This record gives sequence, C-alpha cells and structure tokens, in this order.
Amino acid sequence: MTASELMKEIESNLKQLAEETDDFKKSEFFKAYLETMSKFWQYSYHNQLLIHYQNKEAVKVAGYRKWQELNRQVKQGSKAIKILAPSIRKVTEIDPETLQPVEKEQTLFFPVNVFDISQTDGEELPDINLSIAGDNYKHFIETLVEFCKSKQINVDFKNL
Repeated sequence: MTASELMKEIESNLKQLAEETDDFKKSEFFKAYLETMSKFWQYSYHNQLLIHYQNKEAVKVAGYRKWQELNRQVKQGSKAIKILAPSIRKVTEIDPETLQPVEKEQTLFFPVNVFDISQTDGEELPDINLSIAGDNYKHFIETLVEFCKSKQINVDFKNL
C-alpha cells in the first residue's frame, strides 16, 4: 500500500467516523443520556451511567436514609438503583527501598442502593424559587448559601 492510498483510507475512515459521531449526537439515546447527566452532575461519570441505564426516567435520587431524613418513604417493592460508593481505608505497606512501613490510602468501591423520587411518597421537597436579574446575584448567592446551610447542604465554590 502506498502512502497516498494509506492517506485516502485514513481520510475515508475519518469521514465515516465523523458521520457516525454526528448521527450519534442526533440520536434519541444520546439526548436522553445528556438529560440524565444534567440531572446528576454531582455524581461521578460512572454512577451517572449506572443511574441512566437502570432508570432513564430518574430525576432525583438519594439513599433510603436520606429519603427518610426528607420525610419521604421508599414505596414497598421499589427496585433500587445500584451505584458505587467509595470507601477510603488506610493500609500499611513495606517500602521496598527502605524496608520501613509506609501508611497509604486505598480507595475501594462497594454497591449502594439509591431510589428516585418517583419511588417515594411523603412530604414535598422544598422548591427554590430564586431569579437573577441585573446585579442582584450577590443577594441571590447569599440567600442560596443560607438556604443550603439550613438544610445541611454543603456548598462549594470553584473557579471554572
């Protein structure tokens, strides 16, 4: 195969890949996937996928105890959505160079059950109705942070 033929084959494969990518972006599956990701941004990518594949209609998920804290009860017979939760433990290893014990952290993952709000009954969740217009965002942020504190929700700010 000549260099020219190889380049033509590569270009052809790239065009095919671009077409398949464009088709995928337009697919209903991809739209549903992005919708799921937008709802569960606080979860890891892998847990987002697990939620999406197990319950495409999920909008708000939490563990059994969290729903109880929110005065909601998981309906009897509801099938849990399985995700993975990290667990960090300390392990002691022997450094091969110094032969001294070294303490390291090891992250393990174990399955946990979460349920969508549609699988629960109970009190309505609080609705935050705040809007930003002009330069009132400082009051908005203060109000939002106070609300989160009152509900024991952690708030973290990052420069993006």
